[in-house]
Amino acid sequence: SRSLIDDLAKSPHLPVMDSERYRSMNHFQQDFLYLTETVRQSHPEPYAAWSNDEFDAEQDRMLASLAAETSSVRFEGFVQSFLSRLKDSHTSAQLPWNAGQREYPVSFVWIKDTLALASVAQESDTALIGSRVLSFNQHSTEDVLSRFTRFIAYENLYQARRILQYYFVFPTLHRDAGILASDTLDLRLSTSDHTERTYRVLPSEKPKRFSHVVPHPVTQRINRPFRYTILKEDNACYLQWNTMMDLRAVGYVSFPTNLLAYPVFWYMGIGYFENFLDDMFEDMQDDNIRTLIVDLRGNGGGSSVYGEQLFYHLGVASDIRSYSMAIRF
Repeated sequence: SRSLIDDLAKSPHLPVMDSERYRSMNHFQQDFLYLTETVRQSHPEPYAAWSNDEFDAEQDRMLASLAAETSSVRFEGFVQSFLSRLKDSHTSAQLPWNAGQREYPVSFVWIKDTLALASVAQESDTALIGSRVLSFNQHSTEDVLSRFTRFIAYENLYQARRILQYYFVFPTLHRDAGILASDTLDLRLSTSDHTERTYRVLPSEKPKRFSHVVPHPVTQRINRPFRYTILKEDNACYLQWNTMMDLRAVGYVSFPTNLLAYPVFWYMGIGYFENFLDDMFEDMQDDNIRTLIVDLRGNGGGSSVYGEQLFYHLGVASDIRSYSMAIRF
């Protein structure tokens, strides 16, 4: 039968697809059941974050809802919400759904356990930057965070915070989370002088945002996978590590694009990570520096092999730096 998702290869064939229940479902329900059953069969630990009974109950509840709510937006929302319960950032759905073109002209950032206002709509309001965000339309920040977690795949609270600070600007998500009924968003703030005030914002397309934050010349984000800076006065070396990849990534690019990628990587100063580490530790040794600061705040991941290379240079015991993966067929 035709799948709701274009070119969804329903292979391997699952036993549930032979049931009368499956044949009686609409395409939304069939695709949802196929995807969630595939997770059950292929995920190494499908019940690590919830029980078998909870898995079944949530699956049945969403299937029942999809009998009536037959829209692609609702379907994609159900898929994301179901997968978020797994608490596994590697098991997510890449779907065409997006949060819409309209955004609130503000931005947010987590500073330890506090959500702060990072930018504002008007330059006259820049004094509010850095204020603690207490609530969204009278819903506490903790409640909003909890409601928004169903939109993403994540593994722990800190990862959820880091991802969702970018989601708080979309009115469509606030409506889906039950935070607001209209587009008006009232932010309750605790300002730098410890007074509370309400800051009202309305969404717009491609809003301008003002932020008077000057990045530090050493720690400001760079468009490279890695860079180090020797801080002689502090007797330390600062390593900004933005992604676990290097020049070998060109090997994964097909011909003839890979030929063009080499000069681009060279121009960006991207080489082999082991050569980079040799140079960095040699400079540290020349200056008798024993402290290494590794900044992973912007690191989106990559290959664990590069982590192994760093641990090797640091002399970390192999039984500590080993890792493992679980795969189930």
